[in-house]
Amino acid sequence: MIRFFLLFLIIIQSCQIYGQLERSALLWKIEKTDSTKESYIFGTIHLIDESKFFFPKTLDKSVRKIDRLFFEIDIEKSLDFDVMLSMMDKALLPEGTTLKQLMSQEQYLTLEKRLQEKGLPISLFDKIKPMFIQSLLGSGSESSDLSNGKSYEIELLKLAKSKNIKTDGLETADFQMSLFDSIPLQDQTDYLLSSLNDSAQLETIDVGRMIDLYTQQHIDSLYHFMIDDEGLIAKFEDILIEKRNRSWIPKIESAIKKERCLFAVGAGHLGGPIGVIDLLIKSGYVLTPITD
Repeated sequence: MIRFFLLFLIIIQSCQIYGQLERSALLWKIEKTDSTKESYIFGTIHLIDESKFFFPKTLDKSVRKIDRLFFEIDIEKSLDFDVMLSMMDKALLPEGTTLKQLMSQEQYLTLEKRLQEKGLPISLFDKIKPMFIQSLLGSGSESSDLSNGKSYEIELLKLAKSKNIKTDGLETADFQMSLFDSIPLQDQTDYLLSSLNDSAQLETIDVGRMIDLYTQQHIDSLYHFMIDDEGLIAKFEDILIEKRNRSWIPKIESAIKKERCLFAVGAGHLGGPIGVIDLLIKSGYVLTPITD
């Protein structure tokens, strides 16, 4: 279940902005002149091929200095049985609506074939929202090879637990899942069908380019690359990125007044004029890039 949820986070993450100057750092120190406490923010990619995974020494050192580690959601709480049931409930289509009603017979047969290739009968998904299906299909892409990927969130969680560092979330799993309800079902369906039509070669180029920008730590170019896409994320950037970024700022401010924190969020939330870095700067904080 946690792997499925991380795949959902990838969909949300895939949107970034172009900045005037390229900023090449995933880890940033957060300071304010009237405080001696230092906190940090790190941009993650929720799943990445193990061969591309890197864990900066500066990130390890930063984690060891903090009192609390924040993720987009509290990962441990998201594994609670009641929370998981709520998440599963939000994956269901509205009462009286079926997947078959959202597309033509030809499109439905195309989807059925793709699911059969993964050993999955389409009947299992008759009441599932299209974006959840897209997440599942995307996870098995040979081009992205995310089925054997590593998660920065999981690795950070392991490190925090080994050091008895408290963990928390900037928003709830229930809220993140509810973001699907903000996107019309027809748009979700169009996005799913479009992904079925994309060639494997195009997928390889897109995923490969995104991962290259991440490993190069080019947070502004990464955002620009994704926002130029004509897909669902760019269309609903205000819901999936901007509003969430702005809602996090007061939560970050409140947290760092009390404790030394590290905030691990999708790298797509860092860059650009409405990214978390610039929003914190506008709120009076000094943000300093930290590199190995």
